[in-house]
Amino acid sequence: MNAFGINTIYEPSRVIGMRTAASATTCAAARAPMFNAFGARATPGRFHMVNSLAEFKSKFGWSEDFLTYELCGLAHIFFNVIGARPLIVHSALDAENDAHARDLAGKFELRQRFGRAKATTITEQIGGADVPVTGVDRDAVQVFLTNPEGEPVGAALVRGRDYALGQNDAGECFIRPVMGGAVFPLNPAPTDPEAVTVHIAYRAANPDGVTALDVVTALSHTRMIYPVIREVPRLLLAPGWSRSAGVSDALVAYSTKINSVFDANSIVDIDSRADGARDVESAMDFKDRNGQTDPTQKPCWPCLRLDETHVVHYSSVIAGLINGMEANSGAPSRTESNETLPGMGMCLEDGTPVALDMDEANRLRGYGITTGFFWNGANVVWGAYSGAVPSTTQPEDSFWNVNRFLRWYAAHLVLTYFQVVDQNISRRLVDMILGEENDYLAWMAARNWCPIGSIEFPADLNNDAELASGHLWFRTKPSAYLPAQQINFLIELDLQPMFDELRGGSANA
Repeated sequence: MNAFGINTIYEPSRVIGMRTAASATTCAAARAPMFNAFGARATPGRFHMVNSLAEFKSKFGWSEDFLTYELCGLAHIFFNVIGARPLIVHSALDAENDAHARDLAGKFELRQRFGRAKATTITEQIGGADVPVTGVDRDAVQVFLTNPEGEPVGAALVRGRDYALGQNDAGECFIRPVMGGAVFPLNPAPTDPEAVTVHIAYRAANPDGVTALDVVTALSHTRMIYPVIREVPRLLLAPGWSRSAGVSDALVAYSTKINSVFDANSIVDIDSRADGARDVESAMDFKDRNGQTDPTQKPCWPCLRLDETHVVHYSSVIAGLINGMEANSGAPSRTESNETLPGMGMCLEDGTPVALDMDEANRLRGYGITTGFFWNGANVVWGAYSGAVPSTTQPEDSFWNVNRFLRWYAAHLVLTYFQVVDQNISRRLVDMILGEENDYLAWMAARNWCPIGSIEFPADLNNDAELASGHLWFRTKPSAYLPAQQINFLIELDLQPMFDELRGGSANA
């Protein structure tokens, strides 16, 4: 982007207004192309908050390959499908890391026709086919004219004078000759060539260079989100990468006692690649094998097909749906299970369709795995449990939305009453906290977020030794609504109405 003069940027029109859910602030670490960011590239080694797709593309680049560049899929779900914001992301693919880059070169034909320049997409040969390259660093492109043998000759051509670079909506880089430049000099002769071969050397993103350790390192910066971005992390994701045990465990570790006081929850994927979980039985096995059994986690299987060309990790979809729901409700007061899914239906990571019947979906649900299936004209999310099921029946551990509600409520206590830390211990201070919190618990109940709770200042906890140490203890008892896991109807045939109808008819005849 030119820093001088006047710049205009076109952002895709939105069909839905953006909504904010502070109770579901989502923070994710995975891969983004980075090299083809069209604005000020995101600073390596930290999370950044974005509020629109244009802002995401400006800082992180863009690719339509949502399984390779997982953060692009997540951004698409948030900004294009759900209409939710903000999104806080950290690219584990670092443009300053040589292992995350590829230095490539190739011969390309630049074309003109009747004095008009044509665009050529920068591609590489993969399996005998020309495949567009995603994540080309346009500032590192060098173009040379070639001799008859196709070898580069002379000095590098000048961008803007001899050629121009651009990028399409899919994040693919193209080159176009500038008429009158070194490639096609102004020459009225009818023998002007329609194609000139040039040698292009360039640098591009190397997604295969990113490791699970890179993702874990990115997640370790979660502790800097609140002091730098001023947002409390509520949902942690590593789309796709969380299918590994190491990253899944890191999500649990980095969602606990963030900045020593905040607790978040995480959404994880169960592997559905060729060597992963391809059916219900193997999904249950992979969940246990990877230890995705923490009450703070929601394991998801398989993936979701958005359209004919896009498959996205299920954790990204669940995070987007939760943000959309809670922008309306204001709190994590209910489960996202049985909400309508966008897209065409469930599939494995390679695009193989997955069509579960209710028995199969219920088996996964009962094993603490969130899935989806088709019901009554739509695909729906299915699963209200956390990963701790079936090993626990405690509501605060088994129901994921209840676990989220309690952690969200705990963050409210920290943010609200931190301001009175180090004030003088007095009855006035105690009564102020009791009064304020009872009012807040009643306020939540009035909004149908939960049944009304209570708070007390118990004498047994506030003994002389504790008070002498400057310690105050309050026992809060928030309540929560549990999901209606089963709704049962007892059906009993009653013949009496028929008898009454017949006898009444005979009597009136």
